[in-house]
Amino acid sequence: WHATYSVGNPYISGMIPAWVSDEGWLSNDNECKWHGVQCNHEGLVIGLFLPFNELTGKIPNEIVLLSGSIKVLDISGNYVANEFEELAWLGQLTGLQGLK
Repeated sequence: WHATYSVGNPYISGMIPAWVSDEGWLSNDNECKWHGVQCNHEGLVIGLFLPFNELTGKIPNEIVLLSGSIKVLDISGNYVANEFEELAWLGQLTGLQGLK
């Protein structure tokens, strides 16, 4: 449940007025089948790959719910507008190996 909530939260919170691809997002499919979501063999979300996907707004803090598994977060080429102090949650993503 945490993974579905934390991965789906950007979608719910309005980051997606017109994503280029939102295939599967918030469908009844497991989040591992959603566009841009990569999971390991245990079904844990290890990567979010959403570059140049017309994301707008702020990355919600709930992304920290993936702190035990996420290794790559690629939101490059989007319109993300978090203030520096709003990114304190990045320090909680201890397993993060790639950020774009």
